Order: sequence, then structure tokens, then C-alpha cells
Amino acid sequence: MSHENKVEKLILFGSSCIYPKNLKKPIKENQIMTGVLEKTNESYSIAKIAGIQMVQSFNQQYKTKYVCLMPCNLFGPNDNYDLNNSHFLPALIKKIYLASKKKKNKAVNLWGTGKPLREVLYVDEVAKACEYFLRKKNSSSLINIGSPIEMSIKNYAIKIKNKIDPSVLIRFNNKKKLDGVKRKKLDVSLAKKNGWSSKMNFKEALDNTIKDFKKNL
Repeated sequence: MSHENKVEKLILFGSSCIYPKNLKKPIKENQIMTGVLEKTNESYSIAKIAGIQMVQSFNQQYKTKYVCLMPCNLFGPNDNYDLNNSHFLPALIKKIYLASKKKKNKAVNLWGTGKPLREVLYVDEVAKACEYFLRKKNSSSLINIGSPIEMSIKNYAIKIKNKIDPSVLIRFNNKKKLDGVKRKKLDVSLAKKNGWSSKMNFKEALDNTIKDFKKNL
């Protein structure tokens, strides 16, 4: 439809889930479809990969200038806090907040060991990346959008509870099968080569996100 209506610039969002689970990290764009996907993300990943292939085919056949941006885990105001389908960071915020409201036994039980590493990026940074790459003549149709912030899920949980209520007790069930992928760090050297890199202040971004959660949810 975009091509038929002569849309000159288009961004397709993907996810770090498009990449195989057992890769050397950080993950480069050319590692797409080089291995087995994480089973729990497989259907989602395949749908994203199909979109990327379509964009690349249009660029090749019709000389369009469409680009696929692959962000890491995103967070920020107006996030999805549904505990059945939210991403890990908003889920941590909600679970820890609910635990903080208990009169007794302020404890929160979290899945897995807490050891897997996750890279996160504030939504405002993604918006800036979109504006930047829409204005720029890009040399690649697939570009990772990541950040310098990568920590274990346990460390994210500790930072969040210290901002919401330091008295909350965090417990992990230590079941390794619930950990998912151990690490999903993106290689952002291509984005930097094209002139973009994240300027995120994580402390400030997390403060803004928690304030928005408390105010609206």
C-alpha cells in the first residue's frame, strides 16, 4: 500500500527477537536467519522477519528507501503493564509497586534466576532515531537501535524497588528454564556509522517512567 501510494520513506519496527538465540554477542544485523529462534518468541519473530524480507525486496525491486529499525527492550510512559503479556521492565515496575502497597509481607516473587542480561532503551530515544533515519539517506535497510544500558534482571529489579520502596523483598524462584535467552545485546556499530547513537540518561528515564505509572495506573 505504501509503495502504491508513492510513500517515499517508511520505517518497519522489528525486535531483537528476530535473531537466533545462540549467537555471539553483541548481535550484528547480518546474523539474521543464521540459526534457531528462541521457541517462546518463534511466531512473533517469524512475522517480523517476513516484514523485513518484504521491505528489503521492495528496496531492491522498486528502489524504495524503506528501513527496518530493530530496537532492544523498550520502556517509558504509557507502557503495557498487563502482567500476562508485558515486557520484563514494566512488569517489574507493576509487581514491585503492588508489593509496596501491602501492609505486611512486602515481597514480590519473580520468575527465573534473575541472571539473564537485558538491554533497554527509552521510548523517546526511539522517537529520535525514527526522525533521524527518516531524514537520512541510509546505506542499509536493517539497522539495530540499542543503548549502552545492559544489566541483569535482578539488578533492574533492585534499582526499581529502591525507587519505589526499598523495604520490598525480591525473591527469584531460580528455575533456569524460565530465564529465556541469557543475553540479547545488539551491536549498534552500523547505527553509529550512520551517525546515530543513544543519548539516554537511564536514571532520569526510569524516574519518568515510574512517575507516569504512579500517576496514570
